[in-house]
Amino acid sequence: MKQHEIIYRFFKQKKSKEICFCISVQSDERLNVLGLYYIHVPNAEKLPKNWFHRVRHYLPKAELKNLQIGDLGMAYMPASMPPVKKLETVVPDSMGYEIHAALHRLKGEVGKINNYVRKYMGYASDAELANALSAEQVDAVALAIYNIEVRNEGMITGDQTGIGKGRIAASLIRVYARMGLKPVFITEKPNLFSDIYRDLVAIGSGDLVPFIVNGREGKTQVKDEDGRLVYEAMEKSEQETYFAKGGVPKECDFVMATYSQFASNKPTTKQFFLQSIAQNNVLILDESQRRRKHRNIGNGAAFLRYSEIYAGRSVFIGYFCQASRQYAAVCRQNVHERGGNDQRQIGRGNRQGRRCIAGSSCGKPRIRRANDTPRTFV
Repeated sequence: MKQHEIIYRFFKQKKSKEICFCISVQSDERLNVLGLYYIHVPNAEKLPKNWFHRVRHYLPKAELKNLQIGDLGMAYMPASMPPVKKLETVVPDSMGYEIHAALHRLKGEVGKINNYVRKYMGYASDAELANALSAEQVDAVALAIYNIEVRNEGMITGDQTGIGKGRIAASLIRVYARMGLKPVFITEKPNLFSDIYRDLVAIGSGDLVPFIVNGREGKTQVKDEDGRLVYEAMEKSEQETYFAKGGVPKECDFVMATYSQFASNKPTTKQFFLQSIAQNNVLILDESQRRRKHRNIGNGAAFLRYSEIYAGRSVFIGYFCQASRQYAAVCRQNVHERGGNDQRQIGRGNRQGRRCIAGSSCGKPRIRRANDTPRTFV
């Protein structure tokens, strides 16, 4: 049995009805399991609240042949509390332990997650927070803020479509605009400017004014859900003034752009502008696997990178390891099986996971949000 086949998985022993959860393993240099430590749990859907303090038992190699290993998928247990509502998501059970361990540590550091996020977002009550974000989104925002403010590292959000990565991004725009920064939102296509605006409206921050880097045209216009024009780019001459100065207009609260605006191999005024405003700022990168082609984007800034497929290909992994100086993202099941260059890129092997909508397939996950990592100054 290989390490990735059992670590952080639910299983049963032959002739026993008790459900177990593997906490750690002993393995040789080829990742063959020599023994494992486990805890008893009441069911194979989620870990109990006191799982972190349960008695650990040892199972030697001789008894490993009799294990019945459960399917992939574990219920995600939010650290945030009601009235914030859960989306009933699941995570790969091979990563569930690490995900919930990270949340457990976060609660130990900051106290109640609801209060922590409310303080930074400026909400007066839990009801106001619950109206803006789901429990999964509140957890992600808390992790991002903690990693940016305390650990000086970046944050990767790789949740499945439908869980609300846009709300998480909008929340960080709100948080850092309230702090007096002018966060930078970069995406793949200009029509997505309207999407982030609608997410800002949904969390009560529709009054934040964007500075649009792209040229003025129909597809760069920001429109509300009824198709009405809300914001558009400045005239080119006025834009060029701010690009040359390397600053954002006082009346604007954050910056919007697409990756294509900074894609030139030769130095441009827009590249100078971005490098200037990125210093000690927060960059929020939508469809962040695209940034790999534009390595000059955002040196010196804190990152929230989000994309469902941000590490869908192994060639992206080395790039995304920049999200933390201490850890590298790794989907152990895929990487350890392939080995070679993929495994060398991961050297330091941080555990990360990915949340999926309940009932959908989390099988062979790519990776998820950096619960255990986050903000980096590259």
